[in-house]
Amino acid sequence: MGVANYSGTLAATSREEAVNARYVGDEPYKRAVKGAPRTLIVMFHAWSSNLHELDGIPLLTSLNNYVIICPNAGGPNNHPEGAGHPAQLERVKRVIDATRAEFPMIERVLGYGTSGGGHLALMFLAAYPGVIYGASLWVFPYDLADWWTQKTQYRASLEACMGGTPAQVPAVYLDRSPMSKSISGVRLHINGSDEDVAVPFAHQEAARDRFAPSNTLTFRNFSGGHITQWPEAAAQLQSMYPA
Repeated sequence: MGVANYSGTLAATSREEAVNARYVGDEPYKRAVKGAPRTLIVMFHAWSSNLHELDGIPLLTSLNNYVIICPNAGGPNNHPEGAGHPAQLERVKRVIDATRAEFPMIERVLGYGTSGGGHLALMFLAAYPGVIYGASLWVFPYDLADWWTQKTQYRASLEACMGGTPAQVPAVYLDRSPMSKSISGVRLHINGSDEDVAVPFAHQEAARDRFAPSNTLTFRNFSGGHITQWPEAAAQLQSMYPA
């Protein structure tokens, strides 16, 4: 079985390639393929990041037999179609669909996201149930109005996404927050740090309490602040690979 790529058609059962940039229509994304891919990992980029977040991340060497994609999804969240807007989520879905069509041997789709990437992953899980089997999520905002209140450095970007402050457009902040969404039947690994100075640890605790009853969920309070602990993230993803 082969797949189409920049160099033509190569066997997907014994293939490894560097991270490269691609397009689905007008949506740019980065992709890496390693080994005999049966798992698609969607990297949801962080709040102020873009598709280049995939470049050089430790997951590329820690895991095997994957396709990893990082959709640009509108780039940094500082515009009206950011912060979980349906158009942003549709861009991610487009890249997933195109990748699955190109790699029909993929059996399972997993998600990874830290900070704003965790927020975006939860919003995607709610909008497109059944697409992603499970996700490893780190130090993410859960309530965007509360985040605006507590972390002044994110106010300008939040207001650019929402069209105002939480007092001016409360319904928009609620609609773009995972706290207003329903997710079920997903394996969730939620990781928060009570040393985090960018996103309050209470946000991950609240997400745990909301989503645990209808999902298979593990929760970790780790030391280190606003980071991903890469060995643990890789282990969480590996645990969700197809048998």
